[in-house]
Amino acid sequence: MYFSTSSLNSRSIWGVSLSPQFKTEIRFSSTICLPLLQLNGGSDPDLPQPPKQFKVSSFLQILLFNIGKVSSFLVQYGYEPVSPYTVATRSITDYLMGRPKVSCVYLPGIYGYSKGLVQKFGWSCVLAGVGPGLTIKLIEEIIEMQLAHPIENFLCKKFGYHMQNDNYPFFNMKKIMVVCIQKTIISSVTLFYTYPIIVVENNCILRCIKGEPSVWMWNIFRQVWQEAGIGGIYSGVIPLLLGQITTIWCMEFILEIYRLITHNEVKLLNCLFYYLSSFVVSYLTYPAYLVSGIMSANKSTARLNLEIPQLPVFKSSLACFKHLYNTGIWFRGSSLILRRFICTEL
Repeated sequence: MYFSTSSLNSRSIWGVSLSPQFKTEIRFSSTICLPLLQLNGGSDPDLPQPPKQFKVSSFLQILLFNIGKVSSFLVQYGYEPVSPYTVATRSITDYLMGRPKVSCVYLPGIYGYSKGLVQKFGWSCVLAGVGPGLTIKLIEEIIEMQLAHPIENFLCKKFGYHMQNDNYPFFNMKKIMVVCIQKTIISSVTLFYTYPIIVVENNCILRCIKGEPSVWMWNIFRQVWQEAGIGGIYSGVIPLLLGQITTIWCMEFILEIYRLITHNEVKLLNCLFYYLSSFVVSYLTYPAYLVSGIMSANKSTARLNLEIPQLPVFKSSLACFKHLYNTGIWFRGSSLILRRFICTEL
């Protein structure tokens, strides 16, 4: 998910944009499967704001990095096309203490996982679900263009807050309320319209892995509707909405406290702080995104025909969360870089 305002004269380092005015926006990172927060700045508030325009780069990112999105979604389900490998390791502390070596079983990272998918299913899996993904991005951009400024103007009048007086020397609760409520409303409206397409997108990925021929989005939507009704179309929407809202409010409070405590002008330090805080918040809210991803194709025929261990059919999102918590896999897929499975003494 990606909610943004106008970004002018900003610098980007590791997915974090900086400028004199800091605002938050949410972006779902498909490569490491974490909903990272990108911090974006606007132009001078005293100058007239330009109209919101489509971001062509976001559409290109969907095309270029779709294989990462496919990999992250399948890792959430526990599907492994590549067998794990065993490495005998011993840390410096274990060596000094005289402890024996430990046999660690590692799962493939993002590169090995994607390479295994291509070798097993061909290059068709690279573009699996790219059509619904582009449709989702288009709807998000349209909704944001239509709602961002009207909601902001209404909330500013309601709370008596003016964006021109943005640099207060104290904790600005009015600004937090305006920004957070605006992003919450946009997130809720966007999710209401795009979540059925997210379900279709995930089902497209499962159909591709199963080896079924590709069909139109409307046919998959009709199939899901016939199998599970409206409950299947919006299955898992509540955890995703709660995760997004929690991320928005936590990040905005962290940013306001950071502005209050420090007046640091070193942009590199600001960038590192924002990236670290967004990573921590995203990691803490990751189970909500995991439950949403699993429930989006909970009763899908393509999913039931795959050999996925430790993943039964759930009656509700709460039952799914309890199962993930009891089995200790409620952070599965939070990182595709280092995926250590189990360790045993040799």
